[in-house]
Amino acid sequence: MDYDYSELIAAAQQTNQAPNAFSIIIACIFGIMGLVGLWKIFTKAGEKGWKALIPIYNAYILFKISGKKFLKYVILTIIFTICYILMMVGSVGIMLGSLSAVAGGSTDAVGSMGILTLISSIGVIVTGIWMIVIIAKVCAGLSRAFGHGNGFAAGLFFLAPIFYLILGFNGDEYKGPAVQ
Repeated sequence: MDYDYSELIAAAQQTNQAPNAFSIIIACIFGIMGLVGLWKIFTKAGEKGWKALIPIYNAYILFKISGKKFLKYVILTIIFTICYILMMVGSVGIMLGSLSAVAGGSTDAVGSMGILTLISSIGVIVTGIWMIVIIAKVCAGLSRAFGHGNGFAAGLFFLAPIFYLILGFNGDEYKGPAVQ
């Protein structure tokens, strides 16, 4: 019972095309909008604008402006990452054990592969939720630091480059991190 995989491979190759010029231009425009907006936000908050151009350091400044503890979130993110890596190492061990069982003629290895999928999925979900929580907290803190509410924080979360520009170029003054 052989199956012809040529149609499946052809479909996969079609969906794995390089991005076209239009999507690259749009991505560059949004990237530039975000950098310009961050630059203006930083200068409004009393920081030097060029700090927006340096990856990781700009996140530190954004945390500082929004009143969040950068080190606390970095340490917790490292802990989550280590836990995720340990889950993946455990998953690889389960997979190797399953493969050796299959090679030995055992049919019980299918259950182990299900555990592998479950462990990997839990790791991805927990890590993703953690990153969403961090970003949401920074957006809320940034919104409050400039005197806006939760609606503006939602805009920062979902449409960051546009709302960075709005925050950077509107007349609002930086009030400092909100007490939480």
